[in-house]
Amino acid sequence: MTNGGRFCLGVFAGVLILGSIAGCATGPKNYPLVQSEDLDRIFFADAKTGWIVGKGGIVLHTNDGGEHWIPQHSGTENNLGGVAFFDINTGWAIGDHGTILHTENGGRSWQPQHSGTRSNLFDLSFVDERFGWVVGRDGTILYTEDGGVHWLPQSGGTINYLYGVSFSDRKNGWIAGRDGLLLHTENGGETWVNNTLDAPYWIYDVFFLNSTVGWAVGKDGVFIRTVNGGKTWDARKIGNGRSLQDVYFIDVNEGWAVGTAGTVLHTDDGGITWQTKTVGNVSWLGVYFKDRDNGWAVGRGGTIRHTKDGGN
Repeated sequence: MTNGGRFCLGVFAGVLILGSIAGCATGPKNYPLVQSEDLDRIFFADAKTGWIVGKGGIVLHTNDGGEHWIPQHSGTENNLGGVAFFDINTGWAIGDHGTILHTENGGRSWQPQHSGTRSNLFDLSFVDERFGWVVGRDGTILYTEDGGVHWLPQSGGTINYLYGVSFSDRKNGWIAGRDGLLLHTENGGETWVNNTLDAPYWIYDVFFLNSTVGWAVGKDGVFIRTVNGGKTWDARKIGNGRSLQDVYFIDVNEGWAVGTAGTVLHTDDGGITWQTKTVGNVSWLGVYFKDRDNGWAVGRGGTIRHTKDGGN
């Protein structure tokens, strides 16, 4: 057992188990055994209710703020790389080979939705229980106006890999991908404007709080920021230059980014400056915060970490 900061860590039967410092007096806080497969993304519908998805069709669920994670049956062995919920009951997960799953009972049962594609899907964004978008390989953009009963293709004018998508409302959305690709729509995806960066950065995730303020992260520590809806972007390298996989903000100032080799970064000024808070040497793939104190990171080897003090 390794004891440090606000976390303690243990390994049982080759499976990484993590808990808060509160459990360290008598040993690691005993999360139920988590599969050692990679965990890609995490989402909370409220302070207690959350889901994690990952490799091999893994879906994990908590209803006690992450004290316990219970497997749910997804019905697929395809890798899952994205999850989003509208409320504690209604959610979607997406993944390889065109996989889109939907639940109306908090994940007690997951039903496949017809995507119309076999391309790997990398990210999704829902603005309510009806309107959502999914992006993936070979320029794939899908959208729905009925909660996924029907998924229809949209054209972004590219066959590039599209890794991230974020909509602030039914009209305004952004997509990020390889080679500095950034797409923007102001009409729900009927048309997409190409705002590709001059430098060929691979951008893995994009996140917008509203129609003007957004951030994106990617390969080799690239970080880009806009305050005018993506008309212009400020791009630079942050942290130690290691690739960043996911970014999340709770308001225009407070945000976190995670990536390879234990990289966890935090900003309290909207991304103007970043503080490094490296956590172990695991490659982190997903991050989610409910408020400035309570957050989670997930990553390689079935690893989950929770902070109750903003990652300090």
